[in-house]
Amino acid sequence: MAAAISAVAVLGDDDLLYEIMLRLGFPTTLVRAAAVSRRWLRIASDRAFLRRFRARHPPRLLGFYYHDYGLGRPHFVPISQAPELAGAVRLASSVNGKFIIRDSRDGRLLVSGTGIKSCNAVLDPLHSTRNVAFLPLPQYANLTAFFADDGGAGGVVSLSVFFPLGKASVNVGIFQCGAWTFQQTAAAIDVPGTASVVGAHAPVQGKIYIMTNSGYILQLDLASISLSVIQLPEGVKTNNFKLSCGEHDSGFFLIQGEGCLISIWRHEVDDDGTHHWAKLSDTFCVQEAFTRQEDVTVLGADDNLEYVFLGLNQSKCLISLNLRSRTEIVHHEFTANSIPFSNIKPFMMVWPPVFPAAN
Repeated sequence: MAAAISAVAVLGDDDLLYEIMLRLGFPTTLVRAAAVSRRWLRIASDRAFLRRFRARHPPRLLGFYYHDYGLGRPHFVPISQAPELAGAVRLASSVNGKFIIRDSRDGRLLVSGTGIKSCNAVLDPLHSTRNVAFLPLPQYANLTAFFADDGGAGGVVSLSVFFPLGKASVNVGIFQCGAWTFQQTAAAIDVPGTASVVGAHAPVQGKIYIMTNSGYILQLDLASISLSVIQLPEGVKTNNFKLSCGEHDSGFFLIQGEGCLISIWRHEVDDDGTHHWAKLSDTFCVQEAFTRQEDVTVLGADDNLEYVFLGLNQSKCLISLNLRSRTEIVHHEFTANSIPFSNIKPFMMVWPPVFPAAN
């Protein structure tokens, strides 16, 4: 009886219940807790609570989609072993169709290709009952990505990057509410030499980072539609790198491959706006690459700076590397036709959680 009274006293206190739910750890567990009562749902779905929950428990990596451009469709490779996410992993593995994944964010996929009838589409693998959302193709875009930092309904941003005579310029389009509603061109800026785009990271805190093959990154500020140049770290001499937005509100990181070695750099901005890089840790060796005497190609990284995905250029095999434990998984089930043309998109748990209706 005393234990029951104590439980009622604890669970009847909104502040204590708030702190308990904040420690649940997984969005799936939070959704199940919200189904207990309207009161629990009110706390779990509160926007301020969800911001704290995400900061404490960033969305987990479920696995990655691998697409070899010589093959017809992407394949899902599970990474998470958490029992709480087993159902989500099964749903992610059930995605079918011939398409190219342009971006992946918060449990959604932005895709295009032969099976999508000459347009873009947004897939929601973790909610299979939802209809596919089709988007008309933007004009002249060579990069497309999800727009909203926090997932949700969000939109899609398209970029067309130009390098006319030692300058750089970007056309920006944003698809929201069923149409391309905003299109503007960033003023051209001087850049060091001729360049081409080798990739881009989806918006992080209102900025898009466009990677080039000429020793610098273009930073596009979406609020002001303005460009600036971020020079690569002094030790990075090639475009064998990928970016990760890191943990919540912690800026972005560059993961570089050189030979069989991996280096990680954090981008920092001083109060006066000066950009510089700080090396996070000592350069370390990828053991599988060292054993085979091969070079690694960095193919992707998740947004928690937990995993990096690598390819070995000669044996054409894929490796998942846990950056925290330094453990490596060789995915023997895949042999790539060409590592440089392999497309890997990490797939994170859905955010924000989808809560039950308050019946």
